[in-house]
Amino acid sequence: MTTKETTGWQPIETAPRDRKIDLLLPHPRGRQIDCFWHEPLKAWAKWDWPRWGGPNPEKPDEGPWDLLPEARCPLITWAAAPTHWMPPPVPPECAHEGC
Repeated sequence: MTTKETTGWQPIETAPRDRKIDLLLPHPRGRQIDCFWHEPLKAWAKWDWPRWGGPNPEKPDEGPWDLLPEARCPLITWAAAPTHWMPPPVPPECAHEGC
């Protein structure tokens, strides 16, 4: 499928706010992946993920350690506004059984 949305960078004003997208920020930040519109902050953001931590959010440095869900990771926002967006690339086809 080829649509305008799937062909490359689009102006930030046209970015969807209902799913994750890739953003282009001014130098030196560049391309940021898995970004989303954070409605409470009224800003583009992404989770500082993956992170490892313990099961107690009050003491994340105590084990046993595991990969934290996005909601337990710090939120990243930027002082500079993004200028463009594009959808994430389509993942490659799996070449073997069990993918």
